[in-house]
Amino acid sequence: MSNMWIVVGLSGVTCGGKSTISKKLKDTLKRCEVLNQDDYFHPDDSPILDKVENLEHNNYDNLACLDMEKMYDDVMKIINKSDPSDEPSVLVLDGFLILNYKPIADLCRLKYQVFLDREECLRRRHLRTYLPPDIPGYFELCVWPEYCKYNDEVKMMDDVTFLDGKANDSFDKILNDIKQLF
Repeated sequence: MSNMWIVVGLSGVTCGGKSTISKKLKDTLKRCEVLNQDDYFHPDDSPILDKVENLEHNNYDNLACLDMEKMYDDVMKIINKSDPSDEPSVLVLDGFLILNYKPIADLCRLKYQVFLDREECLRRRHLRTYLPPDIPGYFELCVWPEYCKYNDEVKMMDDVTFLDGKANDSFDKILNDIKQLF
């Protein structure tokens, strides 16, 4: 079993730049894998999903909409891989609620929570295409309130670095932190 994995949790607000940073880390670091939480949504017709009152739309912005047990299992498969190299490898866990699922948060050696103000988040959200698409009122009833609730949970953790999604230095900060562990 390899104990040479540095697990990085990159969590936080939608449209905050997490996936851009994750991709850049993968392209920059010699030995880096990325798992994206967006790959773990339950199917649209799953009875597990919560319907949003008054919208007839699923809430895709809470932990119940994600198969976090499967993600955890996939993380464990990666970090338990046999690795003959003495060189450290980086596993970036990219997603809006990575740090809100304790079993995964506990695996993260480095933890980052990206934040944006409401107006910037809404502006960026309108520029993206989601499947299923956001319906009128979804941002106000789900996206922003759920982010605030889960962000408050992360604020209670003492080992998280908060990154401004509007700043241009987040990638450099994370890369430097990783290199310090090498």
